[in-house]
Amino acid sequence: MRVLREDWFYAERLIEDGAAFLLSPLMVLSFKAIGYVGVALFYMPLRMFNESHRRFLELQKAQRMIIHTERMAAKGEMAAEIGHELRNQLAAISGRAQLILKEGEGGGASSGPKRHAEIILEQSRRMEALSKGLMDFSRAELTIERVNVNALIQRSIEFVRTQNRFDGIEWEVRLAERLPELRADPGQVQQVLLNLFINAADAIQEKGAAGRRAIIVTSEPDERARQVRVTVRDTGTGIVASNLARIFEPHFTTKREGHGFGLSTSYRIITNHGGRITVDSPPGQGATFTIALPLHGPGGWS
Repeated sequence: MRVLREDWFYAERLIEDGAAFLLSPLMVLSFKAIGYVGVALFYMPLRMFNESHRRFLELQKAQRMIIHTERMAAKGEMAAEIGHELRNQLAAISGRAQLILKEGEGGGASSGPKRHAEIILEQSRRMEALSKGLMDFSRAELTIERVNVNALIQRSIEFVRTQNRFDGIEWEVRLAERLPELRADPGQVQQVLLNLFINAADAIQEKGAAGRRAIIVTSEPDERARQVRVTVRDTGTGIVASNLARIFEPHFTTKREGHGFGLSTSYRIITNHGGRITVDSPPGQGATFTIALPLHGPGGWS
């Protein structure tokens, strides 16, 4: 059903098939009138129109990708500048808050200096998390190594599964055997995996105790495209259809305390590797993120 829905049941395909069906009698008439020459004269313009339309659609898609890439690059440069300035300010704020907190240790829990210092320290930590997200988003340098994707997935799961947000969540891991190694930056790819795992856990916790609480992780090779695909699916609340188009934009978040750079950073990392990250969220079925990474690495790395 998915193949039929994505490859056959869409307007352009139905219109094309309908046109071919309706024009068939005219081709028969052309054949009866002047033979195979009529068929050629009938078929060639249709072929030209079809090829022109296909190239026009490809050009539109490429144009949208270029605009999106330029916009993300501009936002990345802006993020680097803001993140740098934030870090400089935070060093002074955090240091002074710690001094006030230390001097006020003799007072009660509600004493003025101590309470003010606690607030300053809490806000500075939030700003530090924001600046880290900005700096991660703008980072473009890659340290390319041979990566065993299955081992990286297993290490990432072991790293997060003991955290409180993953309590009561079932892990279903289906990793392909003999998955080929790829060339990538293991640290940055792991950052993407950790971010997807944390988002999945948060979505499940938001859903509550109803229904199955699980994170499903799979890996599989795509020999034809020379890629490795990794999917992370959760049984959480899912993503509202109106948010799907903006989910990878910087500073877009639906979390109360989120900074909105997790998925945008993940998108940038995967794009820098020459891969793709997509999301699918049917109503009431959670969210599925699919990562496709080329075996040869970014830009045909050798």
